[in-house]
Amino acid sequence: PMGRGTEKERMMQQPEMLWSSHADRIVVKPAGEKTVIKMKPEPRVKQCTVEIKNVENINGVKAMSASVSGMSGGWLAGLDQLSDEKVTMPFVAEADAAKKMVKGSLTLFGHCPVQPNKHILMVYAQLTDGTNWYYEKDVTDQVHDKNQKDDTHIKIELEQLPLPKPAPGTDGGLQPSVSKWNEIYIDIKM
Repeated sequence: PMGRGTEKERMMQQPEMLWSSHADRIVVKPAGEKTVIKMKPEPRVKQCTVEIKNVENINGVKAMSASVSGMSGGWLAGLDQLSDEKVTMPFVAEADAAKKMVKGSLTLFGHCPVQPNKHILMVYAQLTDGTNWYYEKDVTDQVHDKNQKDDTHIKIELEQLPLPKPAPGTDGGLQPSVSKWNEIYIDIKM
């Protein structure tokens, strides 16, 4: 499921790393005269890392993923600005049982400039007993935090994720099952 209030957002894959530069005004001199244009490419995507500490019952996790909403769907090169389309971006979340921590990272263009804008972090977990759980957290304050030291990196940190214990006797591994077979006879002419 999508986070509350983000159901209409498009799901978008993470952008690749992108650098670019532009010049607002260029004067082209008459033929024969040299024109020097100096440009310094800058990163157009940001890194976002997510860390969730003190995760309960992390040993019972089989698979995890996450998503963050309210991000910009693109960067408009000609205008040198973010698009105003709000998108949700999924990413892989990894459980570190030894540290009782969940980590993930993604690349994105930045948060959508259209206001008001909420950023919902959704964490999805499948436990070893096959049950699926999801958790929703508003991380808007962290995404918009002006005190973050690096404007090319967004850091989201949370304390505690209350995962339930998986059902007893379901400690992972393969759990194959075979449903009842229906017999169908087909005559083959020889």
